Amino acid sequence: MEVKPYKIPHPFKKLSKERVDSIVQDIHEGSTHKLAAQCNSITVRIFNVWLLQGECDLECENEDSLCAYLVLSISKTKQKEVKWCRSTIKESDKGHKGAEWTLEHAYWKDFSNHAPVVDFNEVLEAIERARMEKANGEG
Repeated sequence: MEVKPYKIPHPFKKLSKERVDSIVQDIHEGSTHKLAAQCNSITVRIFNVWLLQGECDLECENEDSLCAYLVLSISKTKQKEVKWCRSTIKESDKGHKGAEWTLEHAYWKDFSNHAPVVDFNEVLEAIERARMEKANGEG
């Protein structure tokens, strides 16, 4: 079963194992998702569609799809970084500021004290954008 989260024409024509591996390698080396996608000739919107499709595929037990492979590969890369950061902090008596910064900023949803506030702020901003778009469309 192929579940498509968005109806965007031809989002998979550039999808290949080589491109996925290249994107994942860029992210592993420290690139953001946006930059990794753009440097591999993919728009951020299509990259996000691939991620959403991968999540849908995993939920539907279609782990053999390239989109699922993308999601799993990025997750493994991020997991390695989190494990490294946590072990580095634990090994040091005084902590490790670089590893702590990485966890608090790159993985803030899991490690920041301010995650609920930031999440709430993002929800409010999304509501405000939708309200403004609706007002501009009607006006």
